[in-house]
Amino acid sequence: MGDFDWRYAETAAKITEQQMLLARKYGDPSILARCYLYSALADAQLGEMARAERMVRAIYYWATQVSPCFLVEKCAQGTFKKLVAMKKFGVKNGISGDDEK
Repeated sequence: MGDFDWRYAETAAKITEQQMLLARKYGDPSILARCYLYSALADAQLGEMARAERMVRAIYYWATQVSPCFLVEKCAQGTFKKLVAMKKFGVKNGISGDDEK
């Protein structure tokens, strides 16, 4: 729904920041990693595609090599596919041209 509206992306980024604080507070690395994936989606939607891709790759590496976690691995794969789709469908800077800042 909000993939192409910067306002939704900004709201999602703020919510994700709060979720990250909770994940850190309770010491759950799996939830923290998934929060980073949500943050990557928000970055992509706000036009920071390269940053988003780096973040997803880092989380994927963590989930497969450092602290194996099947769920986070699959979430990272899905997030990367979403980034690929965003690039494939030609969304300029992750935001549709109809809804400019």
